[in-house]
Amino acid sequence: IPKINAAASTTRKVERVGILIIDHGSRREASNEHLEKLAVAYQESNRCPPHFLVGAAHMEIARPSIEDGLNDLIAKGASRIVCHPYFLSPGKHATEDVPALIAEATLRIARPDVTIITTNSIGSNVDIMVNAIGNVVEHAVKNDLKNENDGLGFFGDVMRMMEEQQ
Repeated sequence: IPKINAAASTTRKVERVGILIIDHGSRREASNEHLEKLAVAYQESNRCPPHFLVGAAHMEIARPSIEDGLNDLIAKGASRIVCHPYFLSPGKHATEDVPALIAEATLRIARPDVTIITTNSIGSNVDIMVNAIGNVVEHAVKNDLKNENDGLGFFGDVMRMMEEQQ
């Protein structure tokens, strides 16, 4: 039986990684709450490692701001932060405005011990978007268009054949 040297064993501290999901922001509170619910859903999903901290922020109009979101993740112990622009198209907000706001906030926060990076917007990944659209359309066809003569033509025939094979 091997002996364990308790003095030699060290407890490795797990680095906390912050994920900041950023949208445009809205005067409509329900839209802002949707982003918060998305952040919570990601945090609680099996896709989110336990050492990740997930937050939500808005580019403009609503709080929390990007800087507020970054500060919150840092206060919770994040030493690396991944900012994710939650935009469906790689337009000006996603490719220029949000990265500029992140850069400005990073300078104001002045924490060289914290690494902050930005991903591409979700909409810039065509494969992810095609899968998402396919899932939504498939769900609608299976649940909302149950009529044999659903007007979908060949697509409807293919969907029915796929269902029969399951």
